[in-house]
Amino acid sequence: MAGVLPIGRLPADDTPRAAVFWSMPRAELDSWPQRDLGAWKAEAVALWPQMASFLNGIRDNAAMTQARYAHGTLRRPFAPGLVHIGDAAHRASPQLGQGANMALLDALALGLALHGPLEDAPAAYAAMRRWHVLIYQGMSAAFTPMYQSRSRSLPWLRDRLLAPSSTLPLLRNGLTCSSRAPWRRRWPEPARHRRPVTSGRLAPARARAHIAAMIPPRFDITPEEIDRVVATFYAAIRRHEELGPIFAAHVTDWPAHEAKIAAFWRNAILYERSYEGSPMRAHIMAGNVHGQHFAPWLMLFDETLRRTLPPEAAQGWSALAHRIGAGLRMGVENMAVTAGPPVLR
Repeated sequence: MAGVLPIGRLPADDTPRAAVFWSMPRAELDSWPQRDLGAWKAEAVALWPQMASFLNGIRDNAAMTQARYAHGTLRRPFAPGLVHIGDAAHRASPQLGQGANMALLDALALGLALHGPLEDAPAAYAAMRRWHVLIYQGMSAAFTPMYQSRSRSLPWLRDRLLAPSSTLPLLRNGLTCSSRAPWRRRWPEPARHRRPVTSGRLAPARARAHIAAMIPPRFDITPEEIDRVVATFYAAIRRHEELGPIFAAHVTDWPAHEAKIAAFWRNAILYERSYEGSPMRAHIMAGNVHGQHFAPWLMLFDETLRRTLPPEAAQGWSALAHRIGAGLRMGVENMAVTAGPPVLR
């Protein structure tokens, strides 16, 4: 398996950088320092021609850092005064790309568990996460050969069966919800968190709403204020000399676009979980969005926030928008065909 991952920039250096990944059987790893670098690059480019420019910065075998991984789950991810989360509790192959998400779910479960008695929280956290972790660990072990083996049939199954089936609503929702609801507790919930629950399991939509209700918003703002900011901002976008034509090339239904973006911001700020989409993919695939467009976009957005919201909400939203904008800009610049390869370290 080959991969290229944008990793950002160094301080005082605007050059975008990336890391190159190359998987091989463990038995071959020890012989990597003696492997012919030119032959390896030829093999990699034969599999993925677009990778060629990223390999130019690799001039010796030592530039590639060796890493090994294994599957494993702690039977008891806690001890007196100690709780393990993330890879410390359940290490796995990186093929599914869910390590960070699993750690965040661990942190959420632990946070919810801490609403009850402190002495019960570690065991409650472990119970919340047990089945979800086991499911993902099993999937990771089963699917790793589809991405990392010399089989010719497994990749065919991955591309023709696994990839299409992952878009089915039932499977997609099942993969994002724990098999056991994290709100099953042995202690009374705080009054502001109480909900009438008639079963230990909830449908995915109700589950997401229940968890979101327990997480405070990033800052004090209402859904109506979010909608008003979005509408005001896109009215300004349509009048903007530079940004207006960029959006006009892609948006034909402005009310639908504004509703989708408002859902994105309600998800990011209020944790409503009403947005489905990939902003990074949308910006990269647009074709006419470039790094220099993000500065005027953010400037116009900041002006809209200052005119529309109280100062505290405007500052909180501006900080969030700048963080998201920095990530989108990095992705657009690193993936741009004409931008040249990043410096590899």
